[in-house]
Amino acid sequence: MTWGGGNVKRRGKKEKGEIRRKTLLPLKPPVLCDVIGYDLYNDQAAPDFLAPLLRETDKPALCGEFCFPPLYHGTRGFGLFGNVHAVDDDAGRRYQSYVGGAARNPFCVGTCWFHLRDEPLTGRGPGHGPDLVYGEDYALGLVDVTDTPKWDLVTRVRAENLAATAQRLAVMQR
Repeated sequence: MTWGGGNVKRRGKKEKGEIRRKTLLPLKPPVLCDVIGYDLYNDQAAPDFLAPLLRETDKPALCGEFCFPPLYHGTRGFGLFGNVHAVDDDAGRRYQSYVGGAARNPFCVGTCWFHLRDEPLTGRGPGHGPDLVYGEDYALGLVDVTDTPKWDLVTRVRAENLAATAQRLAVMQR
């Protein structure tokens, strides 16, 4: 995440073999930008720690990247991603909460799901000797590796996308 040319301090700790969420601490607000853009793999599109920055700058904000990859009970991703869920329906519920929260936030002008298709089962890396899986192999997409839509996820995504406009208009009328 970059605000105003790199004015962000990152802090994260690793405990007991797990990757903990990184906290972003703005050092000074951006003044020479039109939109604040960020990628945030979190449960909320605009969590409390962003609120002071958004209020102080009075700039629109765009969450450029987020997702909730299912692990399918340990068969994908191997638990390294910080914001995972068991199955597609769980990911769909989180999507609804995330996008609904963004729609109700007066500063947020949009979100972007990362990404259309799942990563290859063998990993997204270029290959690495005898390793069967190299690099990430998360089920990040709205379609799987055979281009089959994940209906439990896609149905919830569509429902929330249709509802988001009404949620946003309600906020704007206040």
